[in-house]
This record gives sequence, C-alpha cells and structure tokens, in this order.
Amino acid sequence: MAKFAAFHHEEPAPQKVYTWYDTDIHDYVLPDFDDLLNLTEEQWDARITKDWAVDNGQLVEWIPPPPIYTIEDQARILLAGPVIVECAANTTIDGEYSIIDSVRQAMIGIMSQINAGMGLPGGGVTFNWPDKDNNEKQWAEAEFRPFANAVSNFVYNCNQVINGFSTTLPSNVIAITALTRSK
Repeated sequence: MAKFAAFHHEEPAPQKVYTWYDTDIHDYVLPDFDDLLNLTEEQWDARITKDWAVDNGQLVEWIPPPPIYTIEDQARILLAGPVIVECAANTTIDGEYSIIDSVRQAMIGIMSQINAGMGLPGGGVTFNWPDKDNNEKQWAEAEFRPFANAVSNFVYNCNQVINGFSTTLPSNVIAITALTRSK
C-alpha cells in the first residue's frame, strides 16, 4: 500500500498539502490521482515537522504567500497608528504617537479647551503629551494645534479610503514646521 499527500492540483504552484493518507492503516476513498503525491517513507515521516506543499511533483516546504491587502485594508492599518511627528523647530517632540480613539478624544478635549480661550492643560506655556510608548513630551500650543489638525485630517482621509470615497492613502508622517513657541 502507499502513503499520499493530498493537494489541489488546479491551484497555482506550490499547492498546499491539505491532508495525508496512509493506505496501510485505513481504506480511504481517495481524491483524484492528480491531487495525490505518492510519498517515500522519509517524506511520510517528515510530514509532521513543518507545513508542506507540492511543486512540480515534488514535496516542498510550504511558505505562505504574503497577504494581499486591499487599499481599504491598508487604510485600516494606517488608522491603527501610530503617526510619526517630525518637528524641525522642536525635535524633542519628534517620535511616534498613538492615534487610537481614546487618544483622539483626549486631543479633541485639549483643542476644545484651547479654542475656548482656557489655555493649555495645567495652565502653563507647555503641557505633557505622551508618545506611543507613554513617554511624556513637552508641547506648546503652536505645535499642538497643527498636530491635532493633521491627525484629524489623517483620520478623515483614512476613513475616506475605507469607505470607498478615495483611493489615495495619506502619509502617516506629520511634519510640523514654521512654529514659534508660545511665551
């Protein structure tokens, strides 16, 4: 009797092995012969060591193809963050920043406070805003405003792609330039 690796011969090569048959142990109703590879004892014994595929009649290690992401998937990945801030006028705020919903809500709250004329959180000329690793960085209003605006536009543009209204992915790099620090 024989041992077989079963695959779908009509798929593009290499075809992933989806099951194994040992006809010494059991009588099977086998797939079409085109979907079977007759194995040696060594190949049979190696079947549990890794994932396998058939390529041109040979048993080869299965290496899954890289995922294919739609543009909508790519926008969702971008939206999961982080964004990268580059500020020529204040490199101490350069870094990667989370943009998850709770962070964006906090950002909206701070911008509402600033826009209402209440100043920055803590009442100073700068306030702490954490990067993605929760390292506090000192932000002035003149830096935070364009940052918050850019994040808002970034999220909007990602959602435009996700919802099928655009095919242009936004950059996750936010360049803050031409700033003067608040006194």
